[in-house]
Amino acid sequence: MGRAHNVILDRGETEAVDLLMEVEDLDLLLDHVGRTNFRRTCNYLTSAARYRPWPDDMVALDIAYMICMKFKAYPNALQIALLLDNMQYVKKVFTSCTNLLRRKQFCYMISRHGITFNLDPEMVEDEVDRSMLQEIVNNTKLNEGYLTLARDIDVMEAKRPEDIYKDHSLRANPGPVAGSARQNLAATFVNAFVNAGFCKDKLMTVPLDSTSGSDGNWIFKNKDDGKTSASASLGMISLWNVEALDELDKYYTSSDKRVRAGALLSVGILNCGIKSDFDPALALLEEYIDNEDSSVRICAIMGIGIAYAGSQKDQIKSSLSPILNDIKAPLDVVAFAALSLGMVYVGSCSDEVAQSIMFALMDRNSAELGEALFRFLPLGLGLLYLGKQTR
Repeated sequence: MGRAHNVILDRGETEAVDLLMEVEDLDLLLDHVGRTNFRRTCNYLTSAARYRPWPDDMVALDIAYMICMKFKAYPNALQIALLLDNMQYVKKVFTSCTNLLRRKQFCYMISRHGITFNLDPEMVEDEVDRSMLQEIVNNTKLNEGYLTLARDIDVMEAKRPEDIYKDHSLRANPGPVAGSARQNLAATFVNAFVNAGFCKDKLMTVPLDSTSGSDGNWIFKNKDDGKTSASASLGMISLWNVEALDELDKYYTSSDKRVRAGALLSVGILNCGIKSDFDPALALLEEYIDNEDSSVRICAIMGIGIAYAGSQKDQIKSSLSPILNDIKAPLDVVAFAALSLGMVYVGSCSDEVAQSIMFALMDRNSAELGEALFRFLPLGLGLLYLGKQTR
């Protein structure tokens, strides 16, 4: 260890880390790094961990976490705790740091990470502070903050797809003219992305009756599955604004099943990353996951997957796993249920979900496994182990 200590003193942190990794004595770093070089040491440890096999990568990150905690580099410690997916380490960061501004920073980091995390009195004693910090973790005011930024940089005015297209370029390079339905579908997607989160646009959020089918209603200027896309685009336009759910009611009660299916998908998009004690997305979408119409059923299932991606919410496993185990369920429904579960439990290495998907694969005959949509089952399985390598 004397050699490693001398290397560290000579600003050779990377060489010292490599040496200690080789002899499997990384824990000795704790006694030999100082305030002047601990950041460089931790940066190298976290970078090197990406290329180490399991469990060596976890050991490297664990040492980096302990070094950061030793020198009270709490934001860095929290980042590493989230990489480790160790909620006890996350909790320890909160209990060790009492600065409210720092705690706000921690909450924004956790909310960005997308995990479900509940603050308790042990972590934050003051009830008012705890409630405020929990709102940040839950992304409750994400849309409000997004719109505040939009007003500050003066981009609140809704845009039309034509404002984005470079018409002069299109005229200079004429190509095959798409049919009006395809043009409208393209405009639907452009409109959704350019007005994402602004809660208003010039195509979809006009005050018209969604079931009328009038020429003035944009949804009905699309055909077949284009109606589903148009209806689903409302979720992108009202992204993170849970209060907009009431405005979607007329769409998911529409007599047109394609409009209804798209509206259910929009509920999931709108609620993506937003957490609430009331769980409005799950309460609404769960009613439709056993619907007799496959398109409605699939959109409800995918809406759940999008809304709760990365949350590892047990209730979703209880709701969707039976679909995988139902031999009578349509193949497309089973495929999207597997994909949705993979999204919700992404990177979790969940044995229960993995077994459900594996059993669904084994229960099908070779002809069914040859269907293109069945590729979503191994995709869902792969999502469970995303970034986990050999674990």
